[in-house]
Amino acid sequence: MSNAPSKPVSFSRPKVGYFSNRPRKLWGWAEELHLTADEITNKLFLAVDRDGNSAIYWAACTDSLELLETLWGLFKETQLNLDDLSKLLFAALQEAAARGYIEILERLWLCAGEVQINTHELRRRLLLDQNKDGESAWLMAVAGSHIEVIEKLWSWAKPVQIQADDIRSDMLLAQDKNGKTAWHLAVTNGRVRVLKKLLDSANEIQLNPGEIRNLLLDQEENAWFLAAKSGKVKVLEEIWVMAKEKRTPQEIKSKLLLAQNEYGQTALHLAAEGSVGVLEKLWALAKEAQLNQDELQNKLLLAKDKSGYTAWLRTAEGGSSESLEMLWNCAKEAELNRDELKNKLLLAQNEEGETAWHLAAEGNNEAILQ
Repeated sequence: MSNAPSKPVSFSRPKVGYFSNRPRKLWGWAEELHLTADEITNKLFLAVDRDGNSAIYWAACTDSLELLETLWGLFKETQLNLDDLSKLLFAALQEAAARGYIEILERLWLCAGEVQINTHELRRRLLLDQNKDGESAWLMAVAGSHIEVIEKLWSWAKPVQIQADDIRSDMLLAQDKNGKTAWHLAVTNGRVRVLKKLLDSANEIQLNPGEIRNLLLDQEENAWFLAAKSGKVKVLEEIWVMAKEKRTPQEIKSKLLLAQNEYGQTALHLAAEGSVGVLEKLWALAKEAQLNQDELQNKLLLAKDKSGYTAWLRTAEGGSSESLEMLWNCAKEAELNRDELKNKLLLAQNEEGETAWHLAAEGNNEAILQ
């Protein structure tokens, strides 16, 4: 962002009698009271409520073009500097992006082109600036899975001369205050179409394939783990397809099926407390990858995280009886013998000495106990 001092934004004053044929509402009374330029600027247009929201922000929230046009017409009666104007329009544009209000978004973008300043700089700020939570309009559009808004914001980046490096760092790889990128948000929401759009965008600016793999597969909280944890079967399938295109069979085993996060958990652990559909998909993928018997048994089904939990124990703690039954059938399919089924599954304990019986009772999960 430029550090050059902001210049006042100049608008033409209305002709005498501009309001003579209009109802004399708030603005008319403001003129009647001869408010100073400072009062008009700071106590009307830039005034915010205790949550930091201005009138134009609330106009965006209503999804009313008519209201927005009225407010913007009045804003043209004064002078605002670049910093004030970008702050004012950014909050409104961000809210429109978050709610998927495409017409409001487009009108706000046009507003930024109607002022007599460096339009590119103003629009650049609208696209790349972040709020106090580290969220840009781009991240909020992805979080809301508003594909039309995402496409619109992306199409605006090049015309305002945002460099590829800035698009890379401030859009595709940008993080909010919790370290979440657009990729995390797309996966958590289970939106395959949004994920594909991000991939298309990454390819368009020739993002390093290694950076994409890092986001999807190599980070501690990567897309694969997020999809498993949030129960997003379709996203899991999409990541699997992408991985097969770029990874060797051995890498697929180590980076996906048998990979562990910082807590020693595999995707199977993370899926255990969710829907049975994700567990079924992971097991099907394990067979597709031709995991051998030792890998199926000891590195997947019976693998313990750092707290001594297997996927079986995680399911007993917070999963469903259907998921537990599914894992039992998987154990038989993996050819665990009766002694292993008894001691390594049914009677297995975590680091606290808790069995599946303890965990189901603690969770008031009667269906699992029966």
